[in-house]
Amino acid sequence: MEFEYIEHRKGLPYKLFLVSIGHRSHHFHSDMEIIYVQRGKIEVQVQHKTHALEEGDLFLLHPYEIHSINDVSLGEVNTLLIIQITAQRLPMHKSLFSSVEFHTPILKDAHNRLKQLMFKMYLESFNAGCQSDFLLNGYLLEFIGILLKYEPHLQRDVSSTVASEDFERIQYVIDYVEANFTTKIRLEDLANELHLNKYYLSHLITERLGINLQSYINNVRFTHALRLLLNTNLSILEVAIQSGFSDVKYFNAMVKSHYGMTAAKLRKRSEPIIFSIPNAPVGSIHLPINQERVMTDMKYWLNNRNIVI
Repeated sequence: MEFEYIEHRKGLPYKLFLVSIGHRSHHFHSDMEIIYVQRGKIEVQVQHKTHALEEGDLFLLHPYEIHSINDVSLGEVNTLLIIQITAQRLPMHKSLFSSVEFHTPILKDAHNRLKQLMFKMYLESFNAGCQSDFLLNGYLLEFIGILLKYEPHLQRDVSSTVASEDFERIQYVIDYVEANFTTKIRLEDLANELHLNKYYLSHLITERLGINLQSYINNVRFTHALRLLLNTNLSILEVAIQSGFSDVKYFNAMVKSHYGMTAAKLRKRSEPIIFSIPNAPVGSIHLPINQERVMTDMKYWLNNRNIVI
């Protein structure tokens, strides 16, 4: 499983960026993450729950929560504005995010004020000079203050956030699958390696990842197959075989389930655009994004509310 190392803006305890995600495999990071869906629809899977998000939603992920993201937009590429905040570099209350737990991942009570600040931070980030750093630090502290003031939460026992044996076991399973997805993977073999009862391991995987082992393996294979399909000239049969699928019909069925068309049609339709962005993380498919259009939308939203930027 990938631990995502996050590079923050120089001198500031956060990273704020625009992205369009076709698929992001299971991963985790030490930052709190908040996703604003600017356009389109996505599904975020956190442990055993799948959250369907649409345009306008704000979604919060706690540090170290294992999650994956899938695009479910029909005919439109999603656009996400994401902020990742590290507690270790905050000027005050550095232990805050290791102990706070919000009651619901969907942020509603302070939605517009948080959205406003994310827009202002993103637009200001293109300006240079120390005044921008002061403004951005101020926006961030206001963002955290509003989040804590208006969104219901509780303080956890810090010791409960430490990675447990179960977390390490899930990490082993994900690492193993991502390294061996082209071969046959059996639950019994993984259970033996971890010295666990296979039924306990099966329950643990479903509880933490939200899907069973075979479904997770198929998802990893599908991500790899899409990369090959959209970025190589391999035949569809070769794509399926090199991705660990023993039956090309099953791969085609997965493509049709996700995109409403066969693999051949998806490849043909996708030829004019680049599907895999070069700096996209391993285990992901990032899509091109029209940054100028999104920034125009942000300015329009703020100006309509007489908010100075």
